[in-house]
Amino acid sequence: MESNTSGSPDTDHYPGSSPVAYGLLVTIIPCAVISLVIHLYIIFSVVFNSALHSASNYFLANLCASIAMSSALSAVLIIPQLLPTVRAYDDSVTTPSQTTSLVYVAVISVTVSFVCSCAIVAGDRYVKVAYPLRYLDLMTNKACGLLIGSCWVSSLVVSAGFGVSFGSKLQFTNTADFESLRQTPPYRIFTLFFTVIVCLGVLVITGFVVSLLRIARQQQRKIQHERNMLPNAGKNGVRQLRRGFSTTKGYIFYLGSFNLVWIPYAIGFNLLYCLQVELSLALNFVVVTMLLAYLQLMYGTLFLTFMQAEHRKVLRSTWTAVAQKLKR
Repeated sequence: MESNTSGSPDTDHYPGSSPVAYGLLVTIIPCAVISLVIHLYIIFSVVFNSALHSASNYFLANLCASIAMSSALSAVLIIPQLLPTVRAYDDSVTTPSQTTSLVYVAVISVTVSFVCSCAIVAGDRYVKVAYPLRYLDLMTNKACGLLIGSCWVSSLVVSAGFGVSFGSKLQFTNTADFESLRQTPPYRIFTLFFTVIVCLGVLVITGFVVSLLRIARQQQRKIQHERNMLPNAGKNGVRQLRRGFSTTKGYIFYLGSFNLVWIPYAIGFNLLYCLQVELSLALNFVVVTMLLAYLQLMYGTLFLTFMQAEHRKVLRSTWTAVAQKLKR
């Protein structure tokens, strides 16, 4: 057999090596940093601006906090620990096994907190659209505190229980170890945990999306009725109905994008276990869906935030204040 004397690695013997996945993971790091900055800005805007002190904005800030935690853990822990394994062409490139087990615990923790936060936001938007007159009575400060607290307590309990039970069994130091690990029962339990969490969130959010679609159809019929019955005198009423219809469509768009992105992400983790495919191909799929998930987190939350007039007003005043300070 002719030996490889060129000094380049023979990737055929190391199916876990994936330059595509490596490049995409590197791309996720600046995305995570940008996402962290954006969501911290939204959190501080809600906290320090009295005009934004409302139940919807509290839930939005909670969602941003879970995304900020996800971005920070990804940039500091998850991605840096995965890079050597994805990049490695031989078993001499290793990562500490203790930190790799923390990666799985961190993934479970941020997934629970984000899915719960997104479900709370979905429920809040549904109540706001379906019961506008009772909204303030239903979404009191006490209700907000209980919902936000339950989100973080659930994340802590689930991730801690998973870490104590299976964290020590989900350790690897190189690509070969990970190739063996993905066929073991502990990894299968991890994929089931992740999939169940995402699917429960998807089911809850899908229920709210279906309800919002029904409300949107009712709003559209009401707009048409107002235009037919009062073509001239009803212009202001039609304008208000259209504004409400546009808001409902915006909520549907955001919540629907969550389902479209996170279902493939959950499928990708199962591909690593269920299908006997080459590890590099499965990693490529997982990393691509991970990147899409980060983009959805970043731009989806921005869309949800700045579709509200009060947030646009605060942003304009912030930029004006910054511009005035820079001119001095």
